[in-house]
Amino acid sequence: MPDQDKHSRTEAPTPKKRKKEREKGNVARSMDVNSVVVLIAGILVIKFMGENLLSGISHFTSGIYTTLTTIQLTPESTIQYTQNGIWYIFGVISPILITIMILGLASNFGQVGFFYSKKALIPKFSKFNPLKGVKRIFSSKSLVELVKGIVKVTII
Repeated sequence: MPDQDKHSRTEAPTPKKRKKEREKGNVARSMDVNSVVVLIAGILVIKFMGENLLSGISHFTSGIYTTLTTIQLTPESTIQYTQNGIWYIFGVISPILITIMILGLASNFGQVGFFYSKKALIPKFSKFNPLKGVKRIFSSKSLVELVKGIVKVTII
């Protein structure tokens, strides 16, 4: 019986078998649900916080242009200005990033619950085969996934 494929089995897996597979990291979840939640969350967050985002970025760029002629650029000051700019932009976009991250995690949690598996984190060196990777990239299945992705983006 173990050599049969999963579609020809007549009985559902036992709770013990389901628990064992879950411990291995094999859980059923849809990446499309996560993608849709993150996309909608991103659109809504930008819709409601877009004004703050634009004003923060415009304040940053106008600050750069107004001080451009008065600053002395040295290697040290360039590093300092770059670090300050990165932190400022991070402060402007972090509410958007944090909101999208939390909603992405919530959609994942909604599908499979709290889930942590050490076995899923262990690398499987038998899967590191460049030839199989190239075959997978140029397979008919990847072409179908590409077409599906293009259709999804076109619909959205």
